[in-house]
Amino acid sequence: MVSDPDGLMLIPWCRGRSLIWDVMVVDTIFYLSYLHAKSAEAGAAAELAAIRKNTKYNELLSTHLFVLLALETMGPINISGLEFLKDLGRCLSSITGDHKETCLLLQRIAVVVTIITTTIIITILIIQ
Repeated sequence: MVSDPDGLMLIPWCRGRSLIWDVMVVDTIFYLSYLHAKSAEAGAAAELAAIRKNTKYNELLSTHLFVLLALETMGPINISGLEFLKDLGRCLSSITGDHKETCLLLQRIAVVVTIITTTIIITILIIQ
């Protein structure tokens, strides 16, 4: 049994398949499981988390298009997640006529990740 992903589009997204997405923020400040990956290169922890999560949702890939957004607390996003966000930004731009939609979308995500990171840091300081 697979736990529920974060969302499902009822309208087909691509190739007649519905889009399922899952979002995770990888704590690269305090979480030691990603220590080796984050020291290798920027975004490595997000890619490692994406591989782990894709394995978890493997059985859904035959019937749905699955997109994982794995974001690191210090900014990087996994490659497939970033490509999805760029596609989504292009779709938004074609609807609104504003060519800055992708940039605005990424800025909104950065604000949310900053809030999460701040919450983590404050929680750690309170615990200590």
